[in-house]
Amino acid sequence: MVFHITKNELRNLFYSPISWFVMILILVLCSVSYGYMIEAIAEAQESSIHRNPNWSGFNNMHGTLFVFSGSHPDSVFNLVVSKLLFLFPLLSMTIISREFNNGTHGLLYSSPIKLWQLVLGKYLGIVLFAFLLVLIISVTFIAAGLNADNVDYGLLFTAALGYFLMCCTFAAIGMFMSSLTSYYIISAILTLITLVIFSRLGELWQDVDIVRDITYSISLIGVIDKFLFGLITTKDVAYYLIVISMFVLLTIFRLQSNRNAQHWSKSAIKYVSVIMVGLGLGYVTSRPKLIGYWDNTQVKISTIDSKAQVALKRLNKGPLEVTLYTNLMDDYVDYGMPATRNAGYLDKFWSKYQRFKRDIDFKYEYYYDYNPVYDNLTLAPAKNYFIDKYPGKSLKEIAIEKAAARDFDIDMFKTPEEMRKQIDLDPEGYSLVMKLKYDGRTATLRTFKSQGVWPKEDKIIVAVNQLVDGYHPKLAFVTGHLERSVFKTGEREYTEHTRYLASPHTLVNLGFTVDSLSLEKDSIPSDLAALVLADPKVELSETEFAKLERYIENGGNMIITGEPGKQQVLNPLLQKLGVQLMSGQLLQPSEDETADKIRCQLPGIHEDITFLMDGATGISYNNEGQFKITPMAKTRAGKTWISRSKNVFDSIAPVFRPELGDIDSSMSTLVLLTREKNGREQRILVAGDADFLSNDDIGKSLSHLVPGIYHSMTDGRNDIQIGRRESIDNKLSISLATAQVQKIIMVWILPSLMLLLGTVILVRRKRK
Repeated sequence: MVFHITKNELRNLFYSPISWFVMILILVLCSVSYGYMIEAIAEAQESSIHRNPNWSGFNNMHGTLFVFSGSHPDSVFNLVVSKLLFLFPLLSMTIISREFNNGTHGLLYSSPIKLWQLVLGKYLGIVLFAFLLVLIISVTFIAAGLNADNVDYGLLFTAALGYFLMCCTFAAIGMFMSSLTSYYIISAILTLITLVIFSRLGELWQDVDIVRDITYSISLIGVIDKFLFGLITTKDVAYYLIVISMFVLLTIFRLQSNRNAQHWSKSAIKYVSVIMVGLGLGYVTSRPKLIGYWDNTQVKISTIDSKAQVALKRLNKGPLEVTLYTNLMDDYVDYGMPATRNAGYLDKFWSKYQRFKRDIDFKYEYYYDYNPVYDNLTLAPAKNYFIDKYPGKSLKEIAIEKAAARDFDIDMFKTPEEMRKQIDLDPEGYSLVMKLKYDGRTATLRTFKSQGVWPKEDKIIVAVNQLVDGYHPKLAFVTGHLERSVFKTGEREYTEHTRYLASPHTLVNLGFTVDSLSLEKDSIPSDLAALVLADPKVELSETEFAKLERYIENGGNMIITGEPGKQQVLNPLLQKLGVQLMSGQLLQPSEDETADKIRCQLPGIHEDITFLMDGATGISYNNEGQFKITPMAKTRAGKTWISRSKNVFDSIAPVFRPELGDIDSSMSTLVLLTREKNGREQRILVAGDADFLSNDDIGKSLSHLVPGIYHSMTDGRNDIQIGRRESIDNKLSISLATAQVQKIIMVWILPSLMLLLGTVILVRRKRK
């Protein structure tokens, strides 16, 4: 009997002009989105091939994700899903109310058909229609298979599944609304209002502790997002199935109350029971320990890196406690407030880590505080908009003003005195920060405004390493000879890449402990990851020289940087290693830069990548000593030479003068010395330029490779660098001309054929 009702309902849908309108509109939306995006990609691809005949694909591009379900608002699924909210009320408004309008509801009530059979049959009819809508979208899947060689079909299947479940959910809600009234328009309006409420429910009352989790857990918002990125979770599947079951049961109860004229209290008990059971099941299935995951994409784009997975699995001795400290005076206070906790902090940031560490206890602290003199986050004098806006007012008065302006309850924020008894956050610049506790150890997890606030996976690995084994690789920077300092912020100093807390790429945020060391007063610790001797301007004493020799002989790692004009300071030490800084300075005249700016290649890493050295000298070496010496950066012969004479760089370009001893050849500017010592590899890096690590030049050089220099000094223990997941789905197999023809077929011809088919079916139906 259910099958016959389903068949009849499907027939009614096919004989409805509204259904054909929806199908044609879905096809048009898919075709327009897919056709125009493929055309744009084909145009960019032809341009790339024209510039580089050896072009092999777009860098860092997942083609299927970009075209179908990525963050682009005009991608296929994003465009279609955004319109479902308005289309499904039109489809579902007649499911039950049609029986009232046709006068057949009385016959249905008195027939041997059970109400559950009626409701289930009608619902399955619109479910099959929803599946037909998925098949319409799959036209673009077929086109994708013809347009590219490595389409991510797993992503397409998962996105289509999420789309289908959303359609089924909308249909169940629409069917219930259709049972409430005999008026189609009212049914459609009720369905639309309900869908809007369900979609926005997760944004309501998120600052109220009692209802925050309830409203967020039953909200439609964001449920399909993981499907669109290729991730299936039992939580999201269960959500759709629970909502569908709830509204199907509510529809059955509604029809039962109409047939039996039940007292309103009895009906209310049934409705409330269904809702409470649904909420309970939703709560249970959303518990982190019970959620299952399936990343169905080619390169697992919705799964954290394997290094992060391994790190989290090391936390196997108990729960991880995470406390988020939110300062009212911080510019990014909104990210830590309760209103954004579920959608931002927990769902967008922590959920991907909870997949591999289920027992995480989250705590929250709110306070207001401010250092009026110095900001330890930015290593600069303190500056705050609200503080400057209210001169003469106390910090408490300013906090009250800001809380009122942002509609926050000032009573939820602890005073500076209360907070300082608990923890000192001045070293963190009173910024938005997380403190992690596990097995008696603590670690700090900072936020970064430069990369979307929340930290990346490598910072999680750093924190876990500190929690599990307390590992903090130590770096000591030699002082006492006018070296580059990690405590000064001038242009030539080394603060920017070492101690600057606000940047995610600095050494302190990559797990290192950074300090200075006086060779005259201090002994060199044996547990250093590396000792850094950065551009000394004054010669070392015999005592200092002996300490360095002893440290190197014992297998200690070093980073040594020098500058033209001071080669004689470092060469006595380097001579014992088989290395020398060449006399003179490297020159490379160009139209864009002065001749002292040198573009160096990276042999063995990427020949096409160059980085800038500002004022460098060449390095000569031989491999006949104890160390194996490998060039890490080299100049290009014919474009760069080493000049033995004094040059003026703000005047006319210098010329090559071999009679004065100038040498034109490819020269090393960065070399790595390695040898086996005490059962491990000793590493010493020597640079003919000290400015490429300076505050002024770190952004101009190949700054993203700089952390790797220091990581290499840790014997692999601080291997936190996350490899980029290269997609194989990064180019098309069709030309621009073919893409343009395809767009015409998909945007104009296919919808026209469907319109013609629908017209024929509807006209023939009307004649009968």
